[in-house]
Amino acid sequence: MSPDENPINTQIHRTSDNMPKLTPISVSVIVPVYNVIDYLEPCLNSLKDQTLENIEIIVVDDGSTDGSGDICDKFAENDPRFRIIHKKNEGLSAARNDGLDIARGQYTMFVDGDDWVEPDYCNIPYKTATETGIDILRNREL
Repeated sequence: MSPDENPINTQIHRTSDNMPKLTPISVSVIVPVYNVIDYLEPCLNSLKDQTLENIEIIVVDDGSTDGSGDICDKFAENDPRFRIIHKKNEGLSAARNDGLDIARGQYTMFVDGDDWVEPDYCNIPYKTATETGIDILRNREL
């Protein structure tokens, strides 16, 4: 079964007549977070504002003690594309791996919690990958 056919790899969106519609998740963006409260809102806002809409944003709160986890939860309350994992601190690699464990997108991207990205951060690589059929794309502009 392809990712396009698998209901696990979909998100529910509402159509203009308020009927639910399943759409495949194109990109999973994984954001490891550890005590980045001063940078987190701009980071998550930049992901919320992506031009590619059928994405999921997996934020892994790696045991933050500065209130970063509360900010993550607020984004998830207001946008169903956000999925939050709260866990004990195990480091960056473990946080990324935990995000990979639940990722449902056709492609996966990573953004650090103290970074922000341009609105087409997901769209341009996704378009390039789907048009060329490549599996891995390295973005040298970042």
